[in-house]
Amino acid sequence: MISELLFRLRALFRRNAMERELDDELRFHLERETEKLMRLGLSRDDATRQARLVFGGIERIKDDTRDARGIALLETIAQEVSGLGQRMSELETRLEHVEKVNTGLEEAALTTARALQEISAHWDKVYEAIRRTETI
Repeated sequence: MISELLFRLRALFRRNAMERELDDELRFHLERETEKLMRLGLSRDDATRQARLVFGGIERIKDDTRDARGIALLETIAQEVSGLGQRMSELETRLEHVEKVNTGLEEAALTTARALQEISAHWDKVYEAIRRTETI
């Protein structure tokens, strides 16, 4: 039980090493099968091709082996968390841009409000000047 737990933890945290070991093991078995077929009289190319056919798809074997490690769910969760982290980072960047635009809009609104205050403070004088010119 403990050895199984240790194996799964190793598969989770030392994935690259486990993948290299899996590649080495599959290569070893393919080479043994190729040698066996060559002893039966096949050429190296034909023996290699036949050995691959006997084994089936190497990627399928790798996937089956990964599934047998029992950490597929944890790997999926880790990938999802990583993806969420990346999306959060993108959202933070976008939020910073929105905050900058918002600050610019606030400054523009304040400038407009000050200009309107200035106009309204002098409006009576402007209106009076217009009335005087009409009566002339």
